[in-house]
Amino acid sequence: MDANLVAPWYYRMFNISGKKLCWDCAIKFLGIQGEPYEEQRATLQGFGPKIPSEDSMLTLVQALNAINVGDVIFGLGAGGQEKLLLVYRADGQGFSARHVTTQMMFRFGRDGKTRVYADGGYITIVSTARLPADVYDVALGLDRKFAAQPEYPDGILTKAEIELLRMHAEFFKACLLPGTETMVRRADKLNGVRAILQLEWDPVNARDNPPDWNEYLGNLPALVDLLERQASVDEVADFLADVASRRTRTLAVADRGKAAAASLVRLRQSWESARRGISY
Repeated sequence: MDANLVAPWYYRMFNISGKKLCWDCAIKFLGIQGEPYEEQRATLQGFGPKIPSEDSMLTLVQALNAINVGDVIFGLGAGGQEKLLLVYRADGQGFSARHVTTQMMFRFGRDGKTRVYADGGYITIVSTARLPADVYDVALGLDRKFAAQPEYPDGILTKAEIELLRMHAEFFKACLLPGTETMVRRADKLNGVRAILQLEWDPVNARDNPPDWNEYLGNLPALVDLLERQASVDEVADFLADVASRRTRTLAVADRGKAAAASLVRLRQSWESARRGISY
């Protein structure tokens, strides 16, 4: 599978002066890191794979009304949960889609939102971009595999299926529906915070007393808000300590609070850098 087919524009490689450069390296090489995004995008357009144009996107209403059976689309849960969805039924009032990896089924209205409370909140469709044909076929095969739940070794994921799971979110985020950008940025923050909690603070793969996968789903919005208020490492550590205490987590979790808080503050600094267009 050609990485340039499935990678969004900011993950693709650009050919400049005989070098293959990523987006960040390319804008630094050309000395345009201080230029507005649109000018960077226009400059890099001539050095590599075509960058999708926002002008070519369908309007939100047109895109949602065009969703039909067989489409593979992308949605976000209220807690930032990313959903690769396959549409299996559609009519004038809405459409039904199942989450490929869990096979959970959801009913959407033509406004792109679930009609019932699901997975901690309403799911919203944020991209209907069409996958390349070969990648689309991989998605259909993956859906069949998760539905059938074959025994070992038939259930082992192929390299193409792993690549799809690894890259699909970035692909769809490169072609968002109009008006969903703020929601996606918020979801990215929620997921970044969740990753630190699950990997550094209260690991989901801990041998003894691991947390549930969505253990801290309800705490993520407040924690992101705290970080955005420029909270210090100590303030974030106090927040984590309070959460750990109320959920009667282990002493080991409490002991990791300060280090996890420092990682969360560094994460916030990366948000600020991205907003200013600074790369490290």
